[in-house]
Amino acid sequence: MNTESERISGLQRAFHFTEQDLRENRQGRLSAAQANRLRAESRQLLFLVVGVLAGVGVLTLLSIRFSSTELFYLISCLTVPSLLTFAFTLGTTEAAIAPRTVSKRTGQIHLSRPGMGIFDPPLKAEDVARLAHSPGLRLSRAGQFMLIIEDQVFRLGQEEHAALRPSFYTVYFVPQLNKIVAVEPIVPADTDSLRTDLETLARQVLPGGAPVHVAEPLDSLGEDVRA
Repeated sequence: MNTESERISGLQRAFHFTEQDLRENRQGRLSAAQANRLRAESRQLLFLVVGVLAGVGVLTLLSIRFSSTELFYLISCLTVPSLLTFAFTLGTTEAAIAPRTVSKRTGQIHLSRPGMGIFDPPLKAEDVARLAHSPGLRLSRAGQFMLIIEDQVFRLGQEEHAALRPSFYTVYFVPQLNKIVAVEPIVPADTDSLRTDLETLARQVLPGGAPVHVAEPLDSLGEDVRA
């Protein structure tokens, strides 16, 4: 059985954050390390797309003889998508991280695997109706790992999905990118089973099976998770 520290370490590896990053996120701030990581990811995507376009251009030039006018059109056709890619990768990322702020959602998460379209735990009917037109939710039917928490829908990688379980978390994300930067559990892994065991024991001990109140657990900050 995984311990709580092992679960948290797994989340840190999967979502690439540290305890220092998490402390910044709890204050509503994006850490410098997280900002640099988002920049690096956008650069990788930019270089990949530009590399593919450059390869197509070189192969085309080697295969076909172009007039000067045709060569101009070819270069234009390769330059325009390169500039658009730059705008939608580095440009968008820089605009999103410039405020250095993160948003958060706290509560039960719902997870879905590719091709299933069924969330664990199941979504309530009102949640399905509210999220029916979400682009992210539609993508879940196209083979994506998905996470839903409150009003937010996120795509996950396989490693990220594997590090989570249907439980209660606080999810920190960059809203302009809809990108998760950190996750922390707010209910210990065995809370539900522990509550059931305590209630069962109380019914056996107390006369007449008198009801017993089991206190709500506290999160890592010492706050009631219902708050």
